[in-house]
Amino acid sequence: RLDIARRRARATMSLSLIIDKMSSRDKDFRYMATSDLLGELQKDSFKMDHESERKLCHMIIKLLSDAAGDVQGLAVKCLPLLVRRVQTSHVDDMVDKLFQMVKNGKEEERDISSIGLKTVLAEVPQSAAGTTVRGLTPRLLDSIGTSTMEVTICCLEILHDVLQHFPALVAGDLANIKAKLLPELASPRAAVRKRAVACVGAMCAGLPDGLHVEVVDHLIAELEAGHAKKAEVTMTTYIQTICAVGRVSGFRLGPHLGRIIPLVLKCAAQATGAGDTSTEVEEHCLQACEALVTRCPSEVTPFIPDLLDLGLRYVKHDPNYADDEDEDYQDNYDMDEDEDEDEDDGDDEDDEDEDEDEDEDEDEDEDE
Repeated sequence: RLDIARRRARATMSLSLIIDKMSSRDKDFRYMATSDLLGELQKDSFKMDHESERKLCHMIIKLLSDAAGDVQGLAVKCLPLLVRRVQTSHVDDMVDKLFQMVKNGKEEERDISSIGLKTVLAEVPQSAAGTTVRGLTPRLLDSIGTSTMEVTICCLEILHDVLQHFPALVAGDLANIKAKLLPELASPRAAVRKRAVACVGAMCAGLPDGLHVEVVDHLIAELEAGHAKKAEVTMTTYIQTICAVGRVSGFRLGPHLGRIIPLVLKCAAQATGAGDTSTEVEEHCLQACEALVTRCPSEVTPFIPDLLDLGLRYVKHDPNYADDEDEDYQDNYDMDEDEDEDEDDGDDEDDEDEDEDEDEDEDEDEDE
């Protein structure tokens, strides 16, 4: 027992020295102390008391805003190891501080804090994540659409991780999540739309049937409006979203295929008529059809002939290859013309030389 007490005392003293050096003004001391902490956290024998846990969590969060990038990187590496060892209350405090840095911090601080928060969420065990996730989700929703674009993007990325890792814990918030996400699909910022599409797909994996039908009806209505207005951005966004929903919802999308597939085929035909500028719409139409065929094989059977026609039509179409071929053909044609002209010029010169030689011979004969 005495030996155990001595080892614990030495460990506590060593940890105290590490914490002191982590707050040093010297960047090298901070770097070495954080590196030592990373090594200690990787040891199975490493133990901490409640006060040491609190101090370490506070110090690691502080170092995420360090002026030295290498110190920030080490702090991020310490986060997952620390989350596995500290009590849930300390994890909640870390999540709260990280979220405040995401919402109110400067750009550099926001980026590293977002990475840190996603790292923490990836390591929190399901059994201990209840209070953490239930406290974080409403704050994420409040910040989406009401803060700056950059904050909205970060919050959407974090919400996507929450929906993927803890679907059961956000079941009570799904109606609010749906109400927040669907308007973001019409955002003028492409980065926001991209992350909103991913979030809607992750959300639909656990949606109740009633909310799922509402989401699908909304997507179809917006896609019809985009098709009527020939709005390529709108069509691309909502076709992408239908594709994402189809991949996670599976057979639940089957009853809606009678409205979805004809509409997707119309969008593809409209994009084909618009020329090469709508290639992106055509590509996403094909991806959506692939997802529907894969996830709803029985329900999609009546539409197989139309989908085959679509696939065969685009198999023959490669605008990049066609353009290159046309350019190569034109270049070769121009080169051939130049060569022909050179040959013609050469023949004319030869003819002129022959005529001059004949005239000289005639003059010599006359002189004789």
